Amino acid sequence: MASGYTANYGLCQWQPEDKFLREEFNQDNEKIDAALKAAEDEAAAESGRLRIRLEETNYNLCNLLLQSDYEGKYTGYKRALIFDGFLTDMDRELSASVLLCGGSLVLGQTGQANVNYPYGSQSTRTSGVTESKTAEGTGYATGFTFQVYTDVSMSGTEYMPYRLTRNGEDVLTGQYALSGLGRDQTKEFKITFPKAVGLRKGDVFTFTLEAPSTHFWITGGDRSGSLAGTLYVTPVSGSSGTVSQTQPSLPACDGLRAWVRHQRGSVSLSVQRDGEETQNLIPDGQKSAVEPLNHKACTESSFRLDRSFTEGQFRITLTVTLGGSEHEMEVFDYGVIFV
Repeated sequence: MASGYTANYGLCQWQPEDKFLREEFNQDNEKIDAALKAAEDEAAAESGRLRIRLEETNYNLCNLLLQSDYEGKYTGYKRALIFDGFLTDMDRELSASVLLCGGSLVLGQTGQANVNYPYGSQSTRTSGVTESKTAEGTGYATGFTFQVYTDVSMSGTEYMPYRLTRNGEDVLTGQYALSGLGRDQTKEFKITFPKAVGLRKGDVFTFTLEAPSTHFWITGGDRSGSLAGTLYVTPVSGSSGTVSQTQPSLPACDGLRAWVRHQRGSVSLSVQRDGEETQNLIPDGQKSAVEPLNHKACTESSFRLDRSFTEGQFRITLTVTLGGSEHEMEVFDYGVIFV
């Protein structure tokens, strides 16, 4: 049997005159096996702790850049992150069933039709405002038709300021260039908005139009100071939809992590590199959250994809879907980090 042992693990050490015992070899192998297993477990635990810290860093980075975007700060330095807070104009592709409204992506089952304000007995030489209406569905307001009368012959162009108000805030302002109206003539004109304005179910809206001078009377309804005409709305509706964006140059990565904040409905994400086969990100849990823009309570859905990609062009697609009994859902933002 061994006459000595190692200092750390007590493994047998034999002198030339010692006899070898099989039991001692077995005991040493068990000690070595246990030590190696303990080291392996500790390495795995440390790797897990590092992964958790990395996930937290990725998540915090995504939220930091989204918050900067909400505050109007520069985010052009981002290199391995795709995100959208739906606030700014960007190169995104929307399916016909979803719309942008007030910094959110909205999917609704019911589309909003044109809104008529019947012509009546009143007219105004200053400004008129439509009756306050509440949207019954989702759609884009694109223009307004009105009538105007003048007691003078127009020799040029007169300008009529207008504004569209949604939930108490002016969301569109402009001036309509009025021309081609003869003396003692009433004529209908149509304003085409320079940009479409999203409306969603429950939004309260009005349209205000000002006369260019006291020689012009804008036709109203039956109430003093009212404005009559038609607000043109392109209905937008569906039970599912998509929004996509393409980044021309993103770095190589070992995988993707993503988060989507939304109210109601379900969401999913997919990625496609340079026209290759589309890869679906895997759902990685949900939690309650508060979106940072308007501080609404929401659901935060997490996703991951443990697959390596080489550098190239990437297309990210967010798919939104209503549940069977749901009439509308809202997505506040999403972010995808290449890790």
